[in-house]
Amino acid sequence: MENLLCVKERIIGKGKPLVCVPIMEKTKESIIKEAKRLVEHQVDMIEWRLDAFEGVQSPNEIRIVLEELRPIVEKTILVYTFRSKNQGGLLALDADEIYDIHQLATESGVVDFVDLEFFEAKKAAKEIKELQSRGVHVIASHHDFAQTPERGVMRMLLEQIYESGADVVKLAVMPQNTKDVLHLLSETNAFHENHPDRALITMSMGAKGAISRVAGEFFGSCVTFGAGGSSNNNKTIEIAKKIKNQYNVEPVVHLTCLCYNKAEIDEFTRQLSYEGIENILALRGDRNPNVPAKEDFLHASDLIKYIKDTTGDQFCIAGACYPDIHPEAADKVDDIKNLKKKVDAGAELLLSQLFFDNDTFFNFAEDCRLAGINVPVIPGIMPCINAAQIQRMVTMCGAKFPEKFQKIVHRYGDNKAALFDAGMSYCESQIIELLANDVEGIHLYTMNNVRVAKRLTEGIKNLI
Repeated sequence: MENLLCVKERIIGKGKPLVCVPIMEKTKESIIKEAKRLVEHQVDMIEWRLDAFEGVQSPNEIRIVLEELRPIVEKTILVYTFRSKNQGGLLALDADEIYDIHQLATESGVVDFVDLEFFEAKKAAKEIKELQSRGVHVIASHHDFAQTPERGVMRMLLEQIYESGADVVKLAVMPQNTKDVLHLLSETNAFHENHPDRALITMSMGAKGAISRVAGEFFGSCVTFGAGGSSNNNKTIEIAKKIKNQYNVEPVVHLTCLCYNKAEIDEFTRQLSYEGIENILALRGDRNPNVPAKEDFLHASDLIKYIKDTTGDQFCIAGACYPDIHPEAADKVDDIKNLKKKVDAGAELLLSQLFFDNDTFFNFAEDCRLAGINVPVIPGIMPCINAAQIQRMVTMCGAKFPEKFQKIVHRYGDNKAALFDAGMSYCESQIIELLANDVEGIHLYTMNNVRVAKRLTEGIKNLI
């Protein structure tokens, strides 16, 4: 007999998988804002990740959030999850503390599902029955971010969770190769055929496992997860997904670290892995006197090393470099020394800040080689089409104006159309010279200007 678990007019366990999107916000205000946004986008399920909530150890603060969520999720399924550090979450609490958090869900009358980490709970089966008796459904889950267990082990895990009586059985694993993905799908299908009375969620995480998250319907998985995170990170991941999946272009996401801690970086890289996004430009970020920096990452090299240490070769990491010397560097020697730290930490290529004199880049690239920096150094080129914009960029990154460039700005700075043509021509001449000197790529700063992007790509399409 098939499971026809129906919650808020949505059938779980049959037909097209439901889409669940986590909320990873820290504050009550941002949680409520994100919930409203997701409801407007008509997601099937919202998962509130309490391990990201700054008030998670205050029962009263949890109650307040739940009350404010009540009218928002009236027609949207709400999943209530505390993901422990051992299971890929952001916070470590003991089993008793997590048990108390789960009890708050039953008191609220707002929560539809509690996600219970089956092998982390003291008495999982007993807690599941208790939660169910108090009016909530239970997703009993297990996550393995290190590997995909052997098929027999996965079968055993699924059966153990099933025997607990949970409404939904969930298993998420990390594949090392294509066979791992196929093995999970095979075990998913076998479990679904043997237990059609129970809803099942399985997923193979990371880029290799993407197919498991879009083809769940055909193997028996009833829910697929979208990217969560902060609002800013949501937007970054959403755009990167569109670039990758809709346009078949590999995206490189920018990741700053000055205002983030290790747990937040962990969550962001997990989301990237889940969506199959493999390229990161690791940056320190600009200092902001109104936003205090956190202490985990003071430099981009710290971020690069941390990601490499925690994720291995899962991501290709790029770093930034400054042909005209970083504005905060004491001198060229100091700048190259710090750049070498990025490469030694694991940066696999370097993307340069903008410059307007190719000789500056050629000299910089030679200095890098002499210093033992042997990764590709990609020149960054930006057309001068707006004098004020260029001046701001030069001030921020320390780029210098060569005399011939100054003449262009001086001659055409008051004529937008003329400056656009002259600036594009200058930019194209830079690119031609760089390509003629066998650079390993070109990084174009188009500043979100579609007209610039089209003009440049059309102008150099026969050269690359």
